[in-house]
Amino acid sequence: MDEEIKTIRQFMALFNRNGYVLDFSNASYNLFTSNSIGVPLQSVYGGSKGKSLEAYLTDKTISEKDK
Repeated sequence: MDEEIKTIRQFMALFNRNGYVLDFSNASYNLFTSNSIGVPLQSVYGGSKGKSLEAYLTDKTISEKDK
């Protein structure tokens, strides 16, 4: 298995539980990600908090240093 995919799966297992990312509401998740990384993930990628986090982590247009 590709090492990057393995790392993403491990990360997602820690933070994403069936679409629930930690204890964030949709609004607080967008605010947190916007303040932390400059991108309101759910607004940009759509879907659930978990799906938007996964989309961000696998987005090839974002450099590794930004992730």
